[in-house]
Amino acid sequence: MLIDKVEKTKLAALAKPQPGRSIRPGTDKVHKANFPSRYIPREVEREVWQRDGGQCAFVALNELRCRERAFLEFHHVKPYARMGRATVANISLRCRRHNQYEAELVFGPRNLGRVAERSEPPGVFESQ
Repeated sequence: MLIDKVEKTKLAALAKPQPGRSIRPGTDKVHKANFPSRYIPREVEREVWQRDGGQCAFVALNELRCRERAFLEFHHVKPYARMGRATVANISLRCRRHNQYEAELVFGPRNLGRVAERSEPPGVFESQ
């Protein structure tokens, strides 16, 4: 019962999902751009959640699957920055750590918080 409640709130999982409604019919036309959207439709989120069983889908080299069921994120297999689309085939569940790990494999490590400092302040020991 709790799982059903969580799915309804997080994934909008309903017995009969309603189609999206327009606020002003005829005027709310969305122009499709040439690039994919970062937005992941609810239908895709529901299908991915069911397919992956509400668990991180990361499989290690020793073929063990991660058991994490908390702090899950929707992961683009082909990254959004590389024109990856928000489709069921391209989205999978990852825990926070494995999502970050795979991002570092593609884009390199993040060096947040590291500041290159000089040994002396500028202008202190310049020629006088």
